[in-house]
Amino acid sequence: MAKPRNERLIMLTIVTCLVLTFVINYLAAIIYPPDFSGDFPIYSSDWALTLQIAGAFLILALTVIAMKAEEEKQILAAAGFTAIAISNGINFMSLLDISNITTYDQFEDQYRLTMSSNFLLIPATLLIASYDRFKRWIRYFTALSMLPYFTVSIMFLVGVRDYNLLESVFIVGVVCLSLDWLLWAYNIYDNYRVDHLGQ
Repeated sequence: MAKPRNERLIMLTIVTCLVLTFVINYLAAIIYPPDFSGDFPIYSSDWALTLQIAGAFLILALTVIAMKAEEEKQILAAAGFTAIAISNGINFMSLLDISNITTYDQFEDQYRLTMSSNFLLIPATLLIASYDRFKRWIRYFTALSMLPYFTVSIMFLVGVRDYNLLESVFIVGVVCLSLDWLLWAYNIYDNYRVDHLGQ
C-alpha cells in the first residue's frame, strides 16, 4: 500500500524554493549589477553563478508544482510548469559564458539563445495562468507579466540591436516574473492552509 503524501513537505518545498529563487535573484542584482556603460551590458561571472544557483531552486519548485498540478488533473497548467522549467534551463545555459563575452557579435549570439527561451517561456506562462488553484488576480498578473518578454522578443525579431534597451525591457520582465514566484508561493501556502489547517 502506498504511503500517504506529505502535503506539508510538498508545500514547504515549493514555497521555500520559490522564495529562495526570488531572494537570490535580487541579491545577485544588488551585489553584482551589470555594467550598461558600453554598447552592450557586461555581466560578471559571480552574477551568472549566483543566478544559476537561483535557477536550480526555481527548476526544483516548478517540477514539484508541475507534478502537483498533474495530480490535480490540471493538465495545461502542469504542462506550463514543466515547459517553464525547461525554458529556464535554456536561459540558465545561456549564462554559462556570459562573463566571457567581449564583443558585440558574441553578445548577439548569446542573445539569440536568450530569445529562444522566451519563445517557450511566454506560452508556458500563459498555460500556468489556467491553474485554477491560483486566485484569479494572480492568474491575470501571471499572464500580464509576459508583456515585457513578448515586447523584447518582437523588438529583437524586427531587428532592434540596442542591447542596453533590450536588456532594460528584459529586466522589467524578470521583475514581473519574480513577483509571480512570490505570488505563487503565497497562493500555494494559502491553499495548504485552507485545505489542511481549516483556516
